[in-house]
Amino acid sequence: EEEIRRSEERFRTLFEATLEGIAIVRNSVILEVNEALLGILGTTPAEVIGRRLGEVVEETGADLDHVPHESVAYRRDGTRVDIEIAGKKYVFQGEDVTVVAIRDIAERKRNEAENKMLQRQLLHSQKMEAIGRLSAGVAHDFNNCLLAIFGYSDLLLDRHRDDAFLSRNLTGIKEAGQKAASLTKQLLAFARRQPMEARVMSLNPIITGLEKMLHRLLGEDVTLISDLQTDIGKVRIDPGQMEQAIMNLVVNARQAMPAGGRLTLRTAQITVTPDGAVPHANLPNGSYVLLSVTDTGSGMDAETQARAFEPFFSTKGEGTGLGLSTVYGIVQQSGGYIFVDSAPGQGACFSIYLPVTSEKESSEMLVAPVTEDTGSETVLLVEDEVEVRKVLHQILIGKGYRVFQAGSGEEALAISRLHRGMVHLLLTDVTMPRMKGTELATRLLAERPQTRVIYMSGYNEERLSGGESTWTCLQKPFSPQTLTQTVRAILDTPADTARRKAAIA
Repeated sequence: EEEIRRSEERFRTLFEATLEGIAIVRNSVILEVNEALLGILGTTPAEVIGRRLGEVVEETGADLDHVPHESVAYRRDGTRVDIEIAGKKYVFQGEDVTVVAIRDIAERKRNEAENKMLQRQLLHSQKMEAIGRLSAGVAHDFNNCLLAIFGYSDLLLDRHRDDAFLSRNLTGIKEAGQKAASLTKQLLAFARRQPMEARVMSLNPIITGLEKMLHRLLGEDVTLISDLQTDIGKVRIDPGQMEQAIMNLVVNARQAMPAGGRLTLRTAQITVTPDGAVPHANLPNGSYVLLSVTDTGSGMDAETQARAFEPFFSTKGEGTGLGLSTVYGIVQQSGGYIFVDSAPGQGACFSIYLPVTSEKESSEMLVAPVTEDTGSETVLLVEDEVEVRKVLHQILIGKGYRVFQAGSGEEALAISRLHRGMVHLLLTDVTMPRMKGTELATRLLAERPQTRVIYMSGYNEERLSGGESTWTCLQKPFSPQTLTQTVRAILDTPADTARRKAAIA
């Protein structure tokens, strides 16, 4: 009897101490339950013992013996809780019973769902990044082609301006090239590599300045509502790019409302905190200026929303499909976030969150224009694209400069060491095989510290610093006039300010 008592005591201790819910079942009827199971079910022993297991746990048809599987338990208040259940047959007090172990996996299921969501978001982010790299590469190569087209057409225009036939056709070539250049700008905006002239300012003046144009764009059958919070913080943005982003969103909304409707532009300042409600998933903590563009149009299904910001994706059957992708790139490059909430037939709301900055508001800079663009100085031109190098060489020697050409950084350094005279200016592309233009500039300046530098690039992140100061960077494709005026401006800049960014670029 003492041994039986001790055995019973050990059984009770283990039965109640285990963290898993346990029920002893005979012929599908519950005989015993432990405290852990009562906690999972939110009930008392009297309300469970004597009931059939199927009344407490959803029947799955799976064999309970040894095989854990997922199911659902019913709490006393009627709510369902995700569980994992398994069983093992024993002989208990001389009768065959099944000991059923039940584990609450609600938190695990939530974590799994969150991990799946994060994985989907990661895959989407990786896809967008890959498309961005491809778009930037295409735009970079295309800009080199356009630079050659612009250069040769301008050289011919200067020589044949009095020939009406040639002049008209060369102008047509330039105009077609400019349209192509606008497409590459949109691709670079999506890839977050479009040059930015960032300023610290309020977002509201940009919206109010666009209102007249937006009214004309929307037409009389669309009501425009501006709900702008007056005391919002300052953000660091490129005003021109932000105007473009707003215009693209408005055009997209107008296309979604062919029969008219209502468009609302709203600004507000919000703060995201760890213990507060997050307006959109993955929005980091901090203070933001929110710009929302809401329409009452046709809306989008989940599949369309997932692809809304991809370049060349369009459901309208017209245009380039670059409108929303350009907005995405501009917002990302501004350090912000953009989300879309929509459903078929219920309109769409695009929400842009721009981080608030404590920097002082930027002021306008007045720049003296450059009138002369000729010279006799020595220029070291470095460009790995042959056609681009040829046309730039023609432009510069046509303005009187002495020009040495190089197709790589190594060749440029060799030319510099063989030349015993001054090299007044290094004009170099940034992206080149083996040696980047920035490395070339650093090595050349170690030997020729008085040489001025102008970079040429199709990428925003390549507006890099040379030494301790920021050098001028020309954004491809540029016109011959922009090139020659920039060269003249840099060469004429006093030595102590030569490394500051030239306003002409």
